[in-house]
Amino acid sequence: MGSVIVLEFILAVENCDVDPINRLEKATPLHLAVKLSDPDVRFDIVSSLLDAGANTKYGSAFDRHLAEHSDRKMNC
Repeated sequence: MGSVIVLEFILAVENCDVDPINRLEKATPLHLAVKLSDPDVRFDIVSSLLDAGANTKYGSAFDRHLAEHSDRKMNC
C-alpha cells in the first residue's frame, strides 16, 4: 500500500500531470495501473488517477496496434 500513499502525495501537488506518456509503451499511468496484478492495489491506484482527472480517452501504443489490425479478417 506504500505506493498508493506516495501516489496520493504526488497527485496532491498543484498542476500535477496525471497523463504523462511514457517513451517505451506510449502509455499513461492509467494504462499501466490497469495491468497491475494485485487487484486491491490496482483498484486503489486506478481510482486515485481517475479522481485526479486522468484522461480515459488516450490510447496506448498497444491500443493503436489493435485498431490498425482490427479490420483484417482472420483466416483460420
